[in-house]
Amino acid sequence: MKLGDENTKFFHRFPAAKKKRRNLISELVNDQEVPTSSYVEIEGLILDFYRLLYTKAPQPGHFPSPLNWAVLSNDQNKSLTSELSVEEIKSALKMLGRSKVPGLDGFTPAFLIKVWDKLKSDFHSLFKEFYANGKLNACIMENFICLIKKKEDDLEVKDCRPISLTTLTYKLVEKYWLKDLRRSSQALLTLLKVPF
Repeated sequence: MKLGDENTKFFHRFPAAKKKRRNLISELVNDQEVPTSSYVEIEGLILDFYRLLYTKAPQPGHFPSPLNWAVLSNDQNKSLTSELSVEEIKSALKMLGRSKVPGLDGFTPAFLIKVWDKLKSDFHSLFKEFYANGKLNACIMENFICLIKKKEDDLEVKDCRPISLTTLTYKLVEKYWLKDLRRSSQALLTLLKVPF
C-alpha cells in the first residue's frame, strides 16, 4: 500500500475507539426536556424510567371457582420426575446455538460443546442440585443490563434498548428448564383441552 495504512493495529484502533465513544451515554434529557450529564442524575433517570415501566398497581384478581384441575397420569408423572440425563442437558446446550455472543462469563455455547466431555459430570451435578433444591449459586445467576442507544441526538431513556448479559451456565439451565416446563405444560393443557 503506497498511500494508505499497512493494516496495522494502530489503524484498527480508530474505528473501535470512535464506536466506543458513540455508544457511551454521556448525556440524557430529563422529563422537563433539560439535558443532564451528571452521572448521578443519569443513573436516577434510568432507574426511575424502568421502575415506572415495570411497576404495576395491584389489581384484584379473579380466581375461578370451583377448581377443576387436570391430573397427570402415572406415566406422565414418571416422565416429568425422571432422572435427567447428560444427553438431555447436551441437547439443550445444542439448542442455544453455537455462535451466540459470549455471556457474562466470556464463554460461548461452541466452547462448551467442544469441552463437554470434560465438564459434563459437573453440569449434571449442577442440574441435579437445581432440580432437587430449586436454587442456583448466586454467581451463576449474575446479570449485567446494558443500554444500547437507538439514536444519537437529544437522548431520552426511552431511546435506549436494554440488553442483558448473563452467564452461559444460566442460559443453559434456563433453556433446559423451559424445555421441561413446556413439556409438562403441554401434558396438563392437553388434559384441559386448552391451546398452548
